[in-house]
Amino acid sequence: MPNGSGWGPEWGEASAWVWLKHIPRQANFTSVNIPATNLNKFDVYYNLDKTVEAMQYRVNGGVWQNIYPWWGNWNKEATFSIEGLTPNTNYTVQLKATVNGIDTYSSVYNASTYDIAKFTFLNKFTFGDVINISKTNPSGKNNYLTIKTNGITIINRRYLETDNLALNFTQEELDILYKALTSCNQNVEFILITNNDEQEWTSSKIIKCMFKGNAKSIHYFITDRNSKRAKIFYFDKDRESKKAIFIVKKNGKWRWCI
Repeated sequence: MPNGSGWGPEWGEASAWVWLKHIPRQANFTSVNIPATNLNKFDVYYNLDKTVEAMQYRVNGGVWQNIYPWWGNWNKEATFSIEGLTPNTNYTVQLKATVNGIDTYSSVYNASTYDIAKFTFLNKFTFGDVINISKTNPSGKNNYLTIKTNGITIINRRYLETDNLALNFTQEELDILYKALTSCNQNVEFILITNNDEQEWTSSKIIKCMFKGNAKSIHYFITDRNSKRAKIFYFDKDRESKKAIFIVKKNGKWRWCI
């Protein structure tokens, strides 16, 4: 403790207040959000206030997994995808950043995947009639339609542009359905397909197709020898017209025919 130009006494004491600069050793999350979701995955974006040595995430409180981003740098700011998830399911996500031997944990965030497309209106129909169909499609992905009966495909992957449509069978499709019918009140399966270019999901509904003889079951030829299709009618004793179809017997069984 010098005094002026001298060296001061040989003993004594002195004190003073000093402030040390605070240098945080851990990293802090400045932003975390989930900007995009899908049917089987969602993206997670994060930003840190410093570069870290390790970065991990976990889903639903499970094991910690390393992050491999598709955008940015994993050790500071990035966006990565969590994949292999189930449609229409809720998940929790938490992040962990490590630097200087100190772990920093983010809050727990909630995320949900989109549901697949499903029918909301589809009722039994009469053979030959227009079928009104309504559906939901939360993901906005492509939808296709397959219709089957007795293991036979009537319509396969017809693209559905809207969520409400009136479906008209073509004559060719009616012929396939007609040949596949084994009763006048038959189950027909409508299969709705959701496609995201990587994977497909299906939901289905079985409804009744009621057959009342309203089918073009004969061919006839006009003067230029072009074949035409026609329905059959007959008149009962009261001169009232009735619908009819051709049937044939094959292998001991009666079958509808065209």
